[in-house]
Amino acid sequence: MDRSATSYLVLHYTLLIGLILLVVETIERTGTSVPLWMGVIVALVVGFGYPRVVAAAGVAPERWES
Repeated sequence: MDRSATSYLVLHYTLLIGLILLVVETIERTGTSVPLWMGVIVALVVGFGYPRVVAAAGVAPERWES
């Protein structure tokens, strides 16, 4: 897939949002209630970490590499 295509960028944003929801759901399944502030922290950590991880793996959209 072309890394400069808009569809590739949308794919990664969709995966990013899905990963945030998955992490919060996993925390809640352990029996821990996730307050809003913790959800925001999880979203920030995943939101800043995901682009760095995919860039290091060499599969990030070109717009994230600048």
